[in-house]
Amino acid sequence: MDRTSRPIQFSVLLFAAFMVSACTTTQPPSHSSSITKVEIREKTQELVLKNKTRKLEQLENLSNLSWPIVSRNLEICGNHRMYSVGLRTISEFDFPKGTEALYKRSFLFDGKPVVQFAVEGSPSHDIGIKKGDQIVAVGTLEYQPNSTKATQFGRRAKSELRKLTRQGKPFPIKFSRVGKIEERELIPVEVCKFALEINDSSTINAFTDGYRISFNQGLLNLSDDDRFLQAVFAHELAHGIHKHPIKIMPRAAVGLVLDLGLLAQRIYSGGFFASVCGGIFNKEFEREADYVAYYLLANAGIEISDAVNGWEDIAVRFRGGDKKSRTHPSYAERLVIQEKIVQEIQAKIDAGEPLIPNR
Repeated sequence: MDRTSRPIQFSVLLFAAFMVSACTTTQPPSHSSSITKVEIREKTQELVLKNKTRKLEQLENLSNLSWPIVSRNLEICGNHRMYSVGLRTISEFDFPKGTEALYKRSFLFDGKPVVQFAVEGSPSHDIGIKKGDQIVAVGTLEYQPNSTKATQFGRRAKSELRKLTRQGKPFPIKFSRVGKIEERELIPVEVCKFALEINDSSTINAFTDGYRISFNQGLLNLSDDDRFLQAVFAHELAHGIHKHPIKIMPRAAVGLVLDLGLLAQRIYSGGFFASVCGGIFNKEFEREADYVAYYLLANAGIEISDAVNGWEDIAVRFRGGDKKSRTHPSYAERLVIQEKIVQEIQAKIDAGEPLIPNR
């Protein structure tokens, strides 16, 4: 054996000794062997249930906050409208496949949809529907416990509720509370077109496809200030009113063609050109959405200066407002503009003028 090989062999032996030592000294906790896959699966289902319940509670709060905005701004929303009764129901069909039994026990499902919430100020709320009520009839569709279709009633009732609501005409509804059945007439009302959802993403963001407004958990965890959340909702609603997501799509498509062309040459751009082209004029869209949003808030009777304070609080948390962005104005710029918007709206209020954005 030559001398040059000795250090190498020594290093190999030392590494082997270290690995053996690590393996022999690391012992699992004594209770690990008693954990079963069934226990892990049940704990997973329990956490999924808690996540779903938490999101439903957050959705209820956001729905209550958004109703004054969507119901008092029909003139600004123009054709961006729909009918709504402000009712959210759930059934076992709304939960992940394979977990229906767990949710059925937790929410006491027995085939009928359960009211998760009736939005405050909505038609459903006004006729007395409350959280926990069971829907037993919608229009001419009625729950028949002995029918072969009884197990499908929850899905069919929700579908019928959506259909009758879209028609915009009054319809009968029956609901059960502690065994007592109540019958009422439910009258849909026109509101600004929207839908709400909550994503599990930790990214601090909210966005819209022009109809569905999505709040990330990261944003909801950052702030529970109602005025700030209303300002964010109004901002995203304004994007939908002015069709900003649709206007961005052709530009992004041009960029996508460039990205695909590079990919054909085995050059991966990571969607760079689609992102850049989609972001062209995006700052102007953001400024317009901020401008319209404050009129939406003012018409809803919301104190708009509180919304500005909410944005300022967020700016302070993020580098004092000087954070640069290719797609959004800086926080500092937005706040300066928002303060001027507030002054413009206040002047109209003082003059008794209608609160409609200038064009």
